[in-house]
Amino acid sequence: GGTGTNDGGWVRNLYAAGEAARTGLHGGNRLASTSLLEGLVFGSSAGETAAGAVEDNADEVAEAAAEARSAIERRLSRSGCGSSETDSSVVGGVDGDEEAVREATVLLSHLKSIMWDNVGVVRTPSKLSAAVSDLAAIREEADRLWEDRRGSAGVEAVALRDAA
Repeated sequence: GGTGTNDGGWVRNLYAAGEAARTGLHGGNRLASTSLLEGLVFGSSAGETAAGAVEDNADEVAEAAAEARSAIERRLSRSGCGSSETDSSVVGGVDGDEEAVREATVLLSHLKSIMWDNVGVVRTPSKLSAAVSDLAAIREEADRLWEDRRGSAGVEAVALRDAA
């Protein structure tokens, strides 16, 4: 997986490094030490290249940002996530109502615990089965929280919905 990192990739002025990048440097051998190397080496290179591109092409970068925002708004409107105005305010960092934020935070913490306890390096069929069941329940709660509080759920609910 990951974002293609070759020149002239899929999205103009998009740079990727680390876990988000598909460099092919280590093939399918994705180990912690190799991903650290990719993050450091390619992160530095991507950052320097992106900074240079912004300096050299400020108008192009602004145009690409506008195109990206427009594409996101079209996708949100097609997916039935409500008006782009509501969704961009949630994604843009507006605090949600206190109860929704608290509930999403608790569920995110529980999700992290499930992943740490059951889906880590040492896995067993019974732990994986328990994780699948627990994650399905969290996903249902995440969907309910999002639907019930759309527009006031806050970034925590968006993060929970995406993680679950």
